[in-house]
Amino acid sequence: MPTAERKSQPVAMPEFVGLAEHKRHDWVVDIPISVTIEEVMDPSYWAHVAAQMEPLDHIEVRADDGSWVAELIVRMCEKNYAHVVLKQLTKLDAPTEAPQSSTKHKVEWKGPALRWSVIRLADSQIIHSGDKSRDFAYAWMQEHEKAMNR
Repeated sequence: MPTAERKSQPVAMPEFVGLAEHKRHDWVVDIPISVTIEEVMDPSYWAHVAAQMEPLDHIEVRADDGSWVAELIVRMCEKNYAHVVLKQLTKLDAPTEAPQSSTKHKVEWKGPALRWSVIRLADSQIIHSGDKSRDFAYAWMQEHEKAMNR
């Protein structure tokens, strides 16, 4: 009876295995809410930081207001541009509509320092700031208005 040729099974070799921190960079980038994911995907967006990147690096891109997070992989980069591939885009806004604004106040994103803020409409003054989410700011606004009406 003829003997069947045995095919060797491939195995992972130690020289090709390493910890992620030794094999790639993991970047986190906070994006102003005025910047869209389409703009982030443009290679020229990365002009000032591309020299630090390498192909296959991972980039977590986060909207300043917490509305979305994207995972990118650097496909190719040079000194002043980086081609990135969108691995995943996660929208974090609540699927339900935001509570109605009152006639006295409104809620707005005021940047990474003030975050979600409650603004008095009569004089455009910020009366509360620093909330990490729009929902917290709306809840504060509603409680404030209840207290003012007592």
